[in-house]
Amino acid sequence: MYMTNVTPHTEAIHNQLEYFNELCLIAMQYLMVFFISGSQINPELQWDIGTGVMFLVGFVFAVNVIALLYLSVNRLIYFYRIRKAR
Repeated sequence: MYMTNVTPHTEAIHNQLEYFNELCLIAMQYLMVFFISGSQINPELQWDIGTGVMFLVGFVFAVNVIALLYLSVNRLIYFYRIRKAR
């Protein structure tokens, strides 16, 4: 609700990354239910779920780093064009 109503960042891509990060965090929290000590889930399934969670963490990290690099390169190009135009 906070991010939808307030949109804390000035650039839309930052707000979209916040949505993406929060949704992935919620998905990881739901997947942690399978690791409760009293669960009767097959250990091989727990292993597969754990591997999926690690993949999800790596995917979130990669998406954030790629977005950071993309925004940084775009800003450098923008400032170079402004400086060149002067």
